[in-house]
Amino acid sequence: MSRRAVAVALGALVCACANAKAVAPTGPASSPPAAPHIAVAEVEPIPVASSRDTAPATWVGAAAASDYVVTGASEQLVGVWVDIPAATVPRVPLAVALTIDTSGSMAGDPIAHARLAARKVVDSLVDGDILTLVTFDSQARSLLMPTEMTPSTRRRALATIAELEASGGTALHDGVKAAEMSLLQVPDRYLVRRVVLISDGQATVGPTDTAQLGNLAEVGMRHGIQVTALGVGLDYDEHTLDAFAVRSSGRLYHLENSKEMSSIVASEMETLGRTTAAQAELAIVPAPGVTILGVDSVRSVTEAGAMTIPLGVMFSGQQREVLVRVRIDDRGLGMRALASVRLNYRDPGEDGLERVHESIVRATVTDDRTLVAAHPHDRAQAIIALRQASMLAASASKLAGDGDLAMASANLDQAEHSLRQRAGLAKDESERKQMLEGADRVSRAKRKVDDAAKSPAAAKPSASRGAALEVNDAFMALDGF
Repeated sequence: MSRRAVAVALGALVCACANAKAVAPTGPASSPPAAPHIAVAEVEPIPVASSRDTAPATWVGAAAASDYVVTGASEQLVGVWVDIPAATVPRVPLAVALTIDTSGSMAGDPIAHARLAARKVVDSLVDGDILTLVTFDSQARSLLMPTEMTPSTRRRALATIAELEASGGTALHDGVKAAEMSLLQVPDRYLVRRVVLISDGQATVGPTDTAQLGNLAEVGMRHGIQVTALGVGLDYDEHTLDAFAVRSSGRLYHLENSKEMSSIVASEMETLGRTTAAQAELAIVPAPGVTILGVDSVRSVTEAGAMTIPLGVMFSGQQREVLVRVRIDDRGLGMRALASVRLNYRDPGEDGLERVHESIVRATVTDDRTLVAAHPHDRAQAIIALRQASMLAASASKLAGDGDLAMASANLDQAEHSLRQRAGLAKDESERKQMLEGADRVSRAKRKVDDAAKSPAAAKPSASRGAALEVNDAFMALDGF
């Protein structure tokens, strides 16, 4: 990246951080470049990859909730999925900005465990990777500017980590901003740029509004920077960490005990090393007579009727699903195209070569409602079940936080039941496994809620808070974060 390009990007980030309204949550940073030529299969329902892609099959798919839709102007749900093949891939170079909360609340075991986790990050990096170390208490400090890992710089990083202590307030905004600005300076060949944030508290210094903090993550995402947030203990602001994950298409981990940090960051670093697609995004282009109404749980940008959903880096074996709402006008009976769904990404294994996969969504318009009910699409129905379970879990998290543990448990019970029921209907083994894993995660969260309900009165507020965070972690995982 040239010095001028870095200066422009840094200026944009600083301006956006100064005023959350400077960048609308759903507005594009600039007009997107023209898409590369795509060869579309004429034979359906088997989609094919772009002519620029040598993979044997497309990684993206989409389908309406049923293979049939009823005639007349109507709203429909369309499930969209990305399946990255599970395969051994060369490890990609990483640029990591380790960002650690060193405020007073981290004193004792949390800061000790944070030092251990930071050392684990350094140990997981290979020579040639880039590390930045940022800490924040009442102010942010860049203790290590973007540094390429070598034996000598590795020793310097470990020595700096060993001196970390906890005191002061929590300048969360400035800490994340400093981390993102450092990653803007790394060379373009580093396609994986990740802020790894460790925090146990809520922002108390500088901007504290969740929307403004989330906007910070969104601005970073526009430059290929994503956030992995580790919320430690029971006092961190889950809404802000959720916003970091959603608006940068990153990841969230809830750690009730700080001793879990090392294993979590080790797993995360291993996962990032298996990146197969970088700067990935879904582009959904509606057919004539089809209007995209919206999408839930993910950040999206709509322009000229088409929708773009940034996904960032995707790794070997990863699955992502989104549920899109569309309206179809009344144009008579028969088979019709609903939309083109394209996965655009850069291939780390081919020097960042741009690639495209595409799938065409089709359905048959009918005036026979029994056909609609008789021909549900299995994968689309699974995505619907996951989204419904996520919404129930999100409600349960709020209920638990408000102390209504009985209703929270009931919502989770309903979510678990629907996922297990969908698993029983699944014809595909990977789909069945996904439903069962989601159900198991919800079940664990429900046990936490039920245990909190049984706790003594004096311990109930803390137990309820722990349950709310556990359920928040579950619903974020169901949504792919």
